[in-house]
Amino acid sequence: MDYEIVSLSEKTLVSLEPTRLKNNDPKISNKIEFVWHNFSEKHEEIKEKSTNKPICIYSNYESDKTGFYDCSVGYEVPENITTPEGWVSKIIPAGKYAKFVVKGKMVKEISKFWQNLWKMDLPRKFECDFEECQNMDMLNGETHVFIRLK
Repeated sequence: MDYEIVSLSEKTLVSLEPTRLKNNDPKISNKIEFVWHNFSEKHEEIKEKSTNKPICIYSNYESDKTGFYDCSVGYEVPENITTPEGWVSKIIPAGKYAKFVVKGKMVKEISKFWQNLWKMDLPRKFECDFEECQNMDMLNGETHVFIRLK
């Protein structure tokens, strides 16, 4: 898979309460769909957004790709805004990331992306990874996936 190395500044995100996941859970796809469903029902509660691009963040890794981690969806927001009730503030740390571009039928292509990523020998930090949706076209979408590197 092709990627580029990028250096990102810190980002502040307002997201729903995280859901704890593990990759070998046979119901992981359903759980991630539920996270997105909750976000789609409540996203208009975030009034002050830096962009209209939803971000799915994976953080608080227990260990590596085999351990538990948190998943939540939200928007990048300006620093120091008041977090709406029922939402949490998350930080995407500054640093070096591998940036991948995923296009096509989003559910299928994102799932395929992660399956392929787990086979790669990237020097991952397992601190914070995220997907930034460039559009919400589920049949012909584009998502930029950022994987935190050591």
